[in-house]
Amino acid sequence: MKIHDNQTGFSPVLIAVIVGAISLVGLLGWFAYNRDSNNQDKTPSAQINNFDECVAAGNPVMESYPEQCAANGKTFTKNINVKAAPADETSSWLLYESPGKEYSMRLADGWSLLRCDKSPSMYTYDNSKLMFLAGQKAVVSEISCGSDGRTGLFINHATQNIEQIVTPGAKQTSLKTNDGLEVEKYYWVVSGYGEGIGMANGDTEYTYVIRQSAKSVMTVSYSFQPGNTDYHELVEKVIKTISIK
Repeated sequence: MKIHDNQTGFSPVLIAVIVGAISLVGLLGWFAYNRDSNNQDKTPSAQINNFDECVAAGNPVMESYPEQCAANGKTFTKNINVKAAPADETSSWLLYESPGKEYSMRLADGWSLLRCDKSPSMYTYDNSKLMFLAGQKAVVSEISCGSDGRTGLFINHATQNIEQIVTPGAKQTSLKTNDGLEVEKYYWVVSGYGEGIGMANGDTEYTYVIRQSAKSVMTVSYSFQPGNTDYHELVEKVIKTISIK
């Protein structure tokens, strides 16, 4: 008589299926864990409000200038800090035009100059009249001719006897007006008596010559006495605004 083996057990196929199922569950769990772990350092899409947060969230950066990053249906642009051009302080100064329209220039706030009748020349022999006073418009007063003094500021436009223009002292580095005209600059300190009309020992003078053409020249002379405030840097700011017709 044949005897049957009734012992129970798992077949190899069943064992393989069970092992595969367990491995699949473990693999899916690993992917889920890894995804959550990576997202812990990223900014949630709902909280992205600028370019830096968009990049931190792992979103791609476009090759543009400025750079851009897109997330959650929005595009964020990288903030480029561009320094604004410095404001032109002379733009608010008094725009002066000579009576014959030979030239125009901006006169510094606080200045008080004199003009002889309808002459294109302006001057002051009082150094304190060249003090800068922000917000106080410059004043040009017309007077009868005849005033003189030792030192000060003298602005003139010449079309005759240009070859006789006197430029004492040593020539320094040239300046340029805003219109591109070259400005010859001369510096002189009087070292003895009788070295200049209206000058005395120790006086300092800056002379500027702006040649618009062979027959049209502007000259600006600024001189001051020992102990006076030196305003030549302010004078040069004014000179740069000169426009010769």
